[in-house]
Amino acid sequence: MAALIPPGVICGNKVPTILFPEDTSEERLQVWTAIANSFAFDWMLRRVLTTTVNYFLLQSVPLPKLAKNGLPWMKLVSATRELQTLDKAGSTSATYERMAQLRGEIDTEVAVAYGLDLNDMELVLHDFPILDRGQIALPTESKSTITRDSVLAAMAKRTGIRSTEWQRRAVEARALGARAYVPSE
Repeated sequence: MAALIPPGVICGNKVPTILFPEDTSEERLQVWTAIANSFAFDWMLRRVLTTTVNYFLLQSVPLPKLAKNGLPWMKLVSATRELQTLDKAGSTSATYERMAQLRGEIDTEVAVAYGLDLNDMELVLHDFPILDRGQIALPTESKSTITRDSVLAAMAKRTGIRSTEWQRRAVEARALGARAYVPSE
């Protein structure tokens, strides 16, 4: 998990700190935070570490090449800013739903920036077996896949794939009360 840390907070060895002092707009921090919290980045990071992330391990994970002020960049900045606003808005169903939608869009933009397609994203998400363990499963299934289905629906939409299966599953799960991107703890 990556987060924007307020000024004056001390971070030790176990909390690698990334600064972009030349960017007073904080856009680079927002884009970096979006990338670092994506499933694609997390998946790659898990290939080089066990439980501890230090600065040197973090440096070994490549970042996608995004042009500042390009469309993917601006989408990530916009989504991250809206998430920051929603984080302070209070917990309502509508807030959680919008946050999940934004996180799905972020995951999709980052995956596309890394050059991943829908099949690649299915593989990435397969490596997160305890995802959604506290959420309600569809009636014929033993575990929830609300986050996976939401991400794949966003990815299909973004890449022009006409399949609606993941969207249908996500809508059905939400109707039962499942929420995407909600940790079990």
